[in-house]
Amino acid sequence: MERFHSKCFSIGLLLALACLALMLSRNIKDPWIINNDYNGVVWSQAAHNFLRAGIVKTRAVPAAFYAGPLPIPSDGYYVHHPSFLPLVITALFFFLGEKEWVARILPIACSLLSVILLWLMMRKSWGRRAAAFSAWIFAITPMELHYGSMVNFEPCTLMWILAAILNVQYWQQTNRQGYWMGSIICFVLAMWMSWLGCFFVFAFSLWFFFGKRDQRLAIVLLLCAFVSILVFLLQVTAVEDSAWTDMLEASYFRIGIHDALFTWQTWFHQMYAFAFTLISPIAWLLALLGAIGLYRKKASLPRLENLYGSIALIFLVNLFYVLAFRNASFIHGYASFYFLAPVAMLGGIGVDLLLQGICSKPTNLRWTVGIFVVLGIFIELGRFGYVESRKLPEQLYVLDGTTPEPRMLIPALGKIISQSFSEDTEILCNFQSDYIVFLEYYSQKTFLCNLTSYGDWSSVAFSHEKPRGGVIWLDGPGADELLANLSQESQQLIHVEGLRFCLWKANRHWISGKS
Repeated sequence: MERFHSKCFSIGLLLALACLALMLSRNIKDPWIINNDYNGVVWSQAAHNFLRAGIVKTRAVPAAFYAGPLPIPSDGYYVHHPSFLPLVITALFFFLGEKEWVARILPIACSLLSVILLWLMMRKSWGRRAAAFSAWIFAITPMELHYGSMVNFEPCTLMWILAAILNVQYWQQTNRQGYWMGSIICFVLAMWMSWLGCFFVFAFSLWFFFGKRDQRLAIVLLLCAFVSILVFLLQVTAVEDSAWTDMLEASYFRIGIHDALFTWQTWFHQMYAFAFTLISPIAWLLALLGAIGLYRKKASLPRLENLYGSIALIFLVNLFYVLAFRNASFIHGYASFYFLAPVAMLGGIGVDLLLQGICSKPTNLRWTVGIFVVLGIFIELGRFGYVESRKLPEQLYVLDGTTPEPRMLIPALGKIISQSFSEDTEILCNFQSDYIVFLEYYSQKTFLCNLTSYGDWSSVAFSHEKPRGGVIWLDGPGADELLANLSQESQQLIHVEGLRFCLWKANRHWISGKS
């Protein structure tokens, strides 16, 4: 019976992978139109700029928010984050083409690899059964189902962190230098992927150094971290002289030093909502049970000591990030993404301990009860994951942020604008600016937004040497005034996905007949 169950729980990994792959890829070909597509748009724009401007000329610094003509101006670069993510997307675009699904396969692949890595870690440390339970908790949690396909740092960084820990685990068990080197490579790639990867490497190095686990590895990792950060600082200053100042200002905003977006009471309420919406309360309870069980057993088994430390470290680093960068964690639910791994691993242990308790006497009745209890837990976790993850995606509205829009409006309107104006034309519009990056990506044009009166429009229409064009949403603010003051010869009325717009091409004699 033990052998049979072992095989079943090994098959459980394949089922978890299949379930997660199906859920994450169901909308893989959709255009960038929902709330967690914002990062996909900006990193796709960065990759697009790498391909057209060249990685060498841009010093591999992404221009994530720039859709204008070449050359890219110094203020067009995004200097706040490491560049590895957009560089990988650039490589994918180069070989597979610039499409939404191509960008999405990166986080999806990283999410699937994270399940495998997590399963391997748990199998080595606790057993196949707990490994399968952990893989399933990871795969059916709303946090993963919603953000696991998001084109951003989180799925990729977590994968490299898990890969690094697994290499350390194998190295400690086998003493093979290949695993030692593999851990360093994975840690470095995690740092190049995101700042949280850097935080984790610093924390891991201090743990290994002061815990006297492997001071040589700790020193090497600290040197790699300092070199990586130094190279990044030199890299961004090569394209923008004020890069360091910009980074500090962005950090101040994310931390909330000068301008907190909320009171602490509001922040705690938001974190509570994120914690129990993106991760099931049952998963948290199972993780608590697993943490107690792991703590009790870790002293007797060295491999559990390492597992306990790794889980605690991931949790504490994410907790530090959420607390320290409170504006960022308040705005972005995915700031808590890394909690997913500790909860899944500890939750898997919790389910296993619960099953062991029920089946402490190996009778058929107890096995039957234990199996039904476990099935009930995962049916509820699966229900919660599916229901909550279906609530999370929200279509973004580019025109005014509230008026419902057809799903294909943004790519369709962007394509028309791209074909109607020259590459160096800046576009005036009466849209709001919150999500204009979506339209800028599909049109590859820079937009000047919120021009809702004729005075606003005319003040910027000829104030620059660059050619100017315009798009007026006819049901938007100021549309009647703009149409009345712009001569008809400059206007072209169009219908896009059932909505009415007017394209306008600048000419000094077309505004009120004045030169």
